Amino acid sequence: MKITSKMLNVWGACSDGIDLFLKHFPIGEADYQDMLDALAEADMYSNAHWLMNHAGPTKEVREVDEINTENHVFFAGSLVVKRGINAKDIRAGGEIKAGWGIVADWDIKVCLGIKAGHNIVAGRGIKAGWDIVAGHEIKADNGINAKNIVAGEGIKAGEDIVAGHDIVAGKGVVAGRGIVAGSSIRCGIDWGIYAGVELNLSRQRSYGIVHAKELSGKVMYGLFEKVE
Repeated sequence: MKITSKMLNVWGACSDGIDLFLKHFPIGEADYQDMLDALAEADMYSNAHWLMNHAGPTKEVREVDEINTENHVFFAGSLVVKRGINAKDIRAGGEIKAGWGIVADWDIKVCLGIKAGHNIVAGRGIKAGWDIVAGHEIKADNGINAKNIVAGEGIKAGEDIVAGHDIVAGKGVVAGRGIVAGSSIRCGIDWGIYAGVELNLSRQRSYGIVHAKELSGKVMYGLFEKVE
């Protein structure tokens, strides 16, 4: 897919953004992924996010052995990684699959699903349009949001954990704020569900709520409200 200066103008890119584009690509057009790679190298994550929001995803699939970088990783299609991914910020227009773990200093955000054989960890938030599945732990300092959230071990977020359908953990489910599932929440045997652990007592009753149609496991901290 090619991106042109005319397309950027139609999408409402700022003049500085157009000037930067023409500086790097003076012929007035560039391959979509080449632009994302250049923005990642230049640490211009907000520009990359803007571009992906406007240009959308592609069907391209990139298969690599490993990604280990101090830079951002922006990919318009899907990533399949034999071993692990370790980067500053990870965003994909398709899905991300890794045989080992996926770790980002900032956010992990994909349009489709995220799957890792080991841990999925973000210094900020984790968001997927489909499912988030980890063989071991899923952890984010901010929130976790997906259709289904499934971990072989624990699920932990500094803010909300939100699933359109199910939340399933082999160990505990812990949220700094609320836990919401459109269907069920299930934790491991002899483990618990904790909501609002980062809230003071005056805010606990309003925000430390566990919402679900079905619950398998005991709410150890927070309030449970059944969703009909």
